[in-house]
Amino acid sequence: MATQCRDATVAGLWIEVYDSSGHYLGQAVYFDWWHRPLPSVGDRLTLDLTVPGGSSQPIIGEVCLRQFDVQETPDGQPAVWVRLVTRRIATCRPTTPQQQSATFSAN
Repeated sequence: MATQCRDATVAGLWIEVYDSSGHYLGQAVYFDWWHRPLPSVGDRLTLDLTVPGGSSQPIIGEVCLRQFDVQETPDGQPAVWVRLVTRRIATCRPTTPQQQSATFSAN
């Protein structure tokens, strides 16, 4: 598909989380990421990690790698899925909704 990246919109994030030794811990998927800031390498974020077995665990992670995949929506529009490889920094238990949101750097 011949699409300029500037013409596409980020459709969603697929986040893989690893520990400091490189062992896979789990993933998080965020659909409908339209018009939201995109985490850069080095950004820290708080997310609910789905671990093998299906349970969820809130963690703080640091983005180590970003990869982009341009796809086409059912109506033919370009959409970008972003894969983030993240290293877990800490396990946390957010106490307020504000602590659950992520703050990203300017891209």
